[in-house]
Amino acid sequence: MANSNSKIGQKNTFRPDTKQTITILKAARKSVANAIRASKALGLSITYLKNGAVIKETANGEQTTIKTTQTYQSSKLKEGTVLYAKK
Repeated sequence: MANSNSKIGQKNTFRPDTKQTITILKAARKSVANAIRASKALGLSITYLKNGAVIKETANGEQTTIKTTQTYQSSKLKEGTVLYAKK
C-alpha cells in the first residue's frame, strides 16, 4: 500500500519537510567539504562523479576523466504495474 503522503513519481527516500533530514543533509555537506579540504591540504587526489563521468582531481586542481558512465532512461511505469522476470 502506498504512503498517503507520497506523490506519484517522486522518490520517498528523504522527506525534505522534516527538520531532522535537513540537519543530516547539512552535516553531510559540511563533512564532505571538510574531507575535500583536508585531502587537498595533504596533497591527496579526490575522485568524484560529475555529469556521468568519473573525475580524478589532484591537489593542484588538475582534473582527469577516468571513465564515462552510461546513463539509462528510466521507464515510466504506472503505480501498480506488475513486472515479471525470466530465469
